[in-house]
Amino acid sequence: MRVVPAIVAICLLGFVLSPGQARASNKWDTGATAGAVGVPLAAGIISLVKDDWPGAWQLGFTYAATMGATLGLKYTVHETRPDGGKQSFPSGHASSAFAGAAYLQRRYGWKYGIPAYAISTLVGYARVHNDKHHWHDILASAVIGSVAGFFITKPYDNRIQTSFIADPASNTYGIQASMRF
Repeated sequence: MRVVPAIVAICLLGFVLSPGQARASNKWDTGATAGAVGVPLAAGIISLVKDDWPGAWQLGFTYAATMGATLGLKYTVHETRPDGGKQSFPSGHASSAFAGAAYLQRRYGWKYGIPAYAISTLVGYARVHNDKHHWHDILASAVIGSVAGFFITKPYDNRIQTSFIADPASNTYGIQASMRF
């Protein structure tokens, strides 16, 4: 299975299955909805095809944490959308897509992450293009989804491990990487 065509095909499936598709006002809205549904859907399908149940659970936790934080901020930060609507900060569409992208990159590597992050970036662009969000809404969404994916998801190939090191007592912080041969 080729990775990039598979992720794009599943994102198109997300467009067909998405409830927002019917009310999409133009191609950018349609594409944003397809990516918001399609990237995490692609992540889930890829995990199931690989028979990676621990990964599927990690995706679920990543998505729940991302959307929980996003919705919490939407109802806490009262920012007006560029088109005059409510709840601009952060973008739920972008958070959803970036959570799926972060999971794919962390779990299966950059081969999966690059196309997913590219689609997620287009989702963010589409939301700004249609005056649904400001750029800082998209940036916050990308950070929320990526941080959740990084901390919750473990790499599928466990030969390479990365972890954060934090020792506040000695003011020591860093990233540790190890590889099994």
